Amino acid sequence: MSGRRAYLEAEGRIGFPDGPVVRAVALFVEVGMEHFAGRGDATIIVDEHHEYEGNP
Repeated sequence: MSGRRAYLEAEGRIGFPDGPVVRAVALFVEVGMEHFAGRGDATIIVDEHHEYEGNP
């Protein structure tokens, strides 16, 4: 984690313990709802995303 950014890396094998090795990397950026509310119709945004929560 670095501020709003989360850098992730994973390595695994496909199929079997001796299968080919695969590697994945990802970058996630946290963006608050106020960012979207200021750029669109806040009522629609809240209505469509009210059930989403962050994991504890």
